Amino acid sequence: MSFIAITIHRWAQSYYADRIGATTALTLWISKRKTKQKKERSFPSGVIIPLLISFLSNGQLFFAATTSTTTTVKPAYRLGRKFTRLTEFEYAKVAVIAPLVHILIAVIFNFSNNTIIQNFAQVNTMMAISYMLPLPGLLGSTIFFSSKPLYVFSASFILASALLIKIISSTYTIILATIIAILCLIMYFWQFYKK
Repeated sequence: MSFIAITIHRWAQSYYADRIGATTALTLWISKRKTKQKKERSFPSGVIIPLLISFLSNGQLFFAATTSTTTTVKPAYRLGRKFTRLTEFEYAKVAVIAPLVHILIAVIFNFSNNTIIQNFAQVNTMMAISYMLPLPGLLGSTIFFSSKPLYVFSASFILASALLIKIISSTYTIILATIIAILCLIMYFWQFYKK
């Protein structure tokens, strides 16, 4: 189920990136930091952190973000566009597409009576939430630093959907989550312009 979910993750990003003249590459999530001797040290966060969270919570918590995405521009496909490079907002849109697809799959498949399909919905929910965390190297960080309004809307939509998914039907989950996300976005703009 996880392999299918990560394949969908990869496909959604590749499909959207291709439409705007870019390519994406999926790699293991690795954190890098510089030491005092100015050497770069790597830490395989995509392996260690999920295992550590699962172990410390005795299997009660899940962290499903194991990969990092690199987006590069295909200059030949950007000819004729206003910008030959991707804008920050376009980077954010490429990053947000996979978590949104995950939560929509979870909402659609959650109401099945089949245990395997319900587990698949749960895997997609955990992936959507995990990838939206604004940690360095994850999609949430790209979205947060590229477009805060898009981050507020998408994170609100995903969290609201994840909470409502067990309570109400699929259609009402999407409608109510969208309303909650719009309200959060309005509150964000109100706070932003109030300053």
